[in-house]
Amino acid sequence: MKRNIALSISVLLMPTILSAQIIVNDSWADGNRLNTGPLQADWWSSTSTGNNSVEAGAGYLGLVTGTSGRGLHGTFTPQTLAIGDKLTATFSFSTPATVGSESGGGGFRFAIADFNNAGLAADLQSGSTFVQPLFQNLPSYMVDFDVNRPLVADDTSIREHMLPEPAGAGRFMGTTAGWTQLGTSTDVDYTFAPNTPYVAVISLTRTGADSMDIFGSLSQGSSLLTSHSLSDASGIVNNFGLVGVWVNSNLMGSSANIGEANNGIDFTNVKIEYTPVPEPSAIALIALGAAGLLLRRRLAV
Repeated sequence: MKRNIALSISVLLMPTILSAQIIVNDSWADGNRLNTGPLQADWWSSTSTGNNSVEAGAGYLGLVTGTSGRGLHGTFTPQTLAIGDKLTATFSFSTPATVGSESGGGGFRFAIADFNNAGLAADLQSGSTFVQPLFQNLPSYMVDFDVNRPLVADDTSIREHMLPEPAGAGRFMGTTAGWTQLGTSTDVDYTFAPNTPYVAVISLTRTGADSMDIFGSLSQGSSLLTSHSLSDASGIVNNFGLVGVWVNSNLMGSSANIGEANNGIDFTNVKIEYTPVPEPSAIALIALGAAGLLLRRRLAV
């Protein structure tokens, strides 16, 4: 009887123990870029205190780029990763009617960063002529995707923010000058098409006291276009509460003005999930349940 009780409890608990906890699941149903309900985040311009890069409407959050390189960042309840824990950010978005091409590569960027200063929860100015102190020395990892390079195949790069960051950078993802490239994927030559939905993923798994596995991918529907994963042994950060997106100029849209059509990317959902490593007691309970299930099957034969 006790064995059957233990089996029942463990089977019931296994999905809860092993499933991810949803921290953010924002679809902007209320048309508001600020946190006004459960599982929402706050979304900010990364390039202007006057908010020139973020617009929200019912069911979408727009990153206004067009002829300007601009970014946005979102702040949420910080999550500290223990060894074995994982944090995943999934961005669902649609491209505008105009999609350009780039020669340099890596112009579409996603990051997960430390929320190490309350001042980050604001529209912030940054650019080639203005150093944003809050973006300097901000511990973070980035995945960047090439956009329709005409002469070479597209790929995915993974970078970490330099600590300390070179003087004068302070643009977060507006430049890769303050980032160390950890590695790139194989060339697969995917394409960003206009008016098309995509999904980008960046995930971090802490694997040791000073090590992190980083993964990034881009998909269109059920088709995986590109992905890359690698390990970093520098241990720059284990606490995360900020995500960021950046698009270089002339890649997404033809207008750089809020409220105009064809002015950038529209996000339809951003989901952030935290997957903790099971506690030893939980692992023991799962093992007990598995053993009980095996015994039950043997007795039934």
